[in-house]
Amino acid sequence: DVDIIAHCIAGSNTSKKYSHNEIWSLIAYRGAPNWFITFTPGEISHPISLYYALTKQKILISVPIKDECRKLLIQNPVAGVQFFHFAVNLFLQHILGVNSDHLGVYGKTGSSYGTIEQ
Repeated sequence: DVDIIAHCIAGSNTSKKYSHNEIWSLIAYRGAPNWFITFTPGEISHPISLYYALTKQKILISVPIKDECRKLLIQNPVAGVQFFHFAVNLFLQHILGVNSDHLGVYGKTGSSYGTIEQ
């Protein structure tokens, strides 16, 4: 069956079907979510994304202008992905309290599920 292989391919119809099944299973187990969050970190203007974009291991004191930032991230698209992963993990840990020893800003997080639009 093609689905066995295709579920590993990000953005494929099969991977989306698997995600839908996981979400519905979570809803059946935990109940409907109380709220949703759409999180969009802005990698073009953030100094950490520029740190990932630069090949040299140095930290910038002055942040380049927006056009220069955009060029750096276009030359190194993996840097945007690294920044996104970093920002989402910080948000989950420090704001929602997921995998943390403290409560989140909104109290105890019972469960979470994240998807990335492609």
